[in-house]
Amino acid sequence: MIEPLIIRKTKDEPKVVLNSRQGIFEFSGWSLPEDTQEFYNPILAWINEYFKNPNDKTEFIFDFDYVNSSSVQALITLVTILKNFNDSGIEISIKWFYMFDDEDILDTGEKLKDLVEFDIELIQK
Repeated sequence: MIEPLIIRKTKDEPKVVLNSRQGIFEFSGWSLPEDTQEFYNPILAWINEYFKNPNDKTEFIFDFDYVNSSSVQALITLVTILKNFNDSGIEISIKWFYMFDDEDILDTGEKLKDLVEFDIELIQK
């Protein structure tokens, strides 16, 4: 097991909890970091390391209040990685939460689902 990666939420960066013991990985809050690559690259590296010895089931929970366009690009990369691991036989589920009146977050989830062709569960909260 690799050490958990926990990033505290700030005004512009989401809370990220990656804990291999639980197999549940969470992203929440606003995602508009000043340097998107600098923010998301360690997360992508951690996830690639995790999948060298993953749990039987892995769940990703995205509960964003706002996602800027550069963060969407990072999320496309992330979900593409997840799809590739899922296609290789690792069981991965993705839950994308959105407020009933937040069409932007819903549209982002739908775009990810369509672009990456991964079964992302869109959940209204």
